[in-house]
Amino acid sequence: MLEALFREIAQRPAATYQRQRQQVMGTPGAQLPITVHHLSLAHCGVQLTLRYELGNHNLAEVRFTYQGQRAIPAFELDTREPLARLFRFNKAVWIINCRDGRFERELRRLLEAHRLTRLAEDTLFNPLMKGKENAAEWELYTRYHLAFADKEKSVLPILDFHCGVIDYLYQEYGLATERGPVEE
Repeated sequence: MLEALFREIAQRPAATYQRQRQQVMGTPGAQLPITVHHLSLAHCGVQLTLRYELGNHNLAEVRFTYQGQRAIPAFELDTREPLARLFRFNKAVWIINCRDGRFERELRRLLEAHRLTRLAEDTLFNPLMKGKENAAEWELYTRYHLAFADKEKSVLPILDFHCGVIDYLYQEYGLATERGPVEE
């Protein structure tokens, strides 16, 4: 089902999908099958890459780099563990460290709007996101474990979230390309 979803997304303009299957040695005499799904697509002239590895580490990674016309603040986003939320007065799912209050509010809005908050509340979806300056570019890197049921329910929300961040960056910080946000 995950492969079918990636193939459907790859039907978008400027999108590509590739699946790799391999076997690695597990415990003595056992072969461990690994499937890696690679999806690449463009949004507003920015290239997004998604990588879902199943079988060994069971990790998802999403990233893009962005060249704005001025400095973009760094941020780090993590989730509170479900048990910690149970016993804390502050039941908030997200821990966001960002020096720009407007950017932090927009990140929270995007998390809610693209159903990532609900996904984190209902499953073991626990992403770590880092947005930071990397040489002359700003990079957003997201990584999360796929140790929850219905892994495919994370694909579109995380993709839409990243597209929303790109749209916000374009509006607030400009872009080195000619194209602006597009309606999908």
